[in-house]
Amino acid sequence: TMPTFSEMLTLINDANPQILAQAIIKFAQMIGENLFDSWMELYNLCLSQDKEYDFTDSGKRSLKNTALFYILNALSTKINNPHSLQLVETMALGQYHNAHNMTDSFAVLQAVNNLDVEVREQILQEFYNRWQNNELVMDKWFAAQAQSMLIDIDKLNKLMVDKTFIATNPNKIYALLKSFTQNGLKFHSETGYAFVTDKIIAIDKFNPSVASSLTQEFNSAVYLSENYRKLAKACLNQIVEQSCVSAAVYEIANKILAGLRV
Repeated sequence: TMPTFSEMLTLINDANPQILAQAIIKFAQMIGENLFDSWMELYNLCLSQDKEYDFTDSGKRSLKNTALFYILNALSTKINNPHSLQLVETMALGQYHNAHNMTDSFAVLQAVNNLDVEVREQILQEFYNRWQNNELVMDKWFAAQAQSMLIDIDKLNKLMVDKTFIATNPNKIYALLKSFTQNGLKFHSETGYAFVTDKIIAIDKFNPSVASSLTQEFNSAVYLSENYRKLAKACLNQIVEQSCVSAAVYEIANKILAGLRV
């Protein structure tokens, strides 16, 4: 499995989050491309043994879905090629529609999550249609989109007014907003910081505990280059300067400010 953005961040001094996030994506593509034939062979072997659901086969499912992830990452570099696009659609829709468990269907969503292709939107919608009445599964749906490199502020705002999103529910807030703060490419930006800051200020009025947990995510900025630390500092100052800021949020924000070195 690939290292996460958070894992890599602590190993680099004054990191540029945009470069780091893109490097992780590029590395996954390279692993997929250089071992493409092996991934395909492994995936097809797993498929041939996948006759019916057995809960003891979780390791085999994980192996199959890892292979799918790298195959689709490799194909993403050639997505303008009709053959590559067709293979993405065939493999993604094939596994999604033939899945006899949610693990395999959600793995498809994760595998196409960073691919700007129509099949991604199709799978997102079909997953929503099937699971919209299951709160726990919908949390996974919100989290996946928040962590995609394709997410933007407009889309986040639309998700926050979806009928299945309860704006005062901590689990929903964590699923969407806290997941977004783990998105190194999109959170660490002027618009990403500003978006989360506004939500922290709003949430603090009715749930300081959740707001303080979101505030804590700004701590990752201490590992970033100076321009990002300055952006984070401005947002944290905006939070602590609120007249009605809770003690919990105020304390965490000030601790992070003290370590930002700007």
